Amino acid sequence: MAENYEQLGEHQETDRCCREHDHCQHLIHPFTYKYGHRNLRWHTISHCDCDRRLKDCLSAVNNTASRVVGQAFFNIIQVPCFELVYQEVCVESYLYVWCRNYSRMAVAVLKDPVMFDYGGERIDAPANRRPQPASSTTTTTTPP
Repeated sequence: MAENYEQLGEHQETDRCCREHDHCQHLIHPFTYKYGHRNLRWHTISHCDCDRRLKDCLSAVNNTASRVVGQAFFNIIQVPCFELVYQEVCVESYLYVWCRNYSRMAVAVLKDPVMFDYGGERIDAPANRRPQPASSTTTTTTPP
């Protein structure tokens, strides 16, 4: 964990990408309610613009650390992002059923994650196995 904003780890370029993403203007933290969405995940959900910038930054760095971070975040954990749309929502209800006042507010609409493609092998792909040689003997059984 960084002690201050300027402190970066061993993989400084990748850390810069992550730091910028961590300071995204529009976030929904774990187990919180914001923009009309309750985030019941263990991780923060970011605005899709921030995720796009993270993906572009990691692709531009294009080293082992950035590829591992990109694959883990986008391909393995598959963190969704959200876009903000403005909708009429109830801001004052009465008797738990009816709405007294509506207002136009920003509401989060979740989007499926887009895979991180850097042109190499996926780290979550199953290991390649050599095909078993075909047996040269054939056994045939006939019913009685």
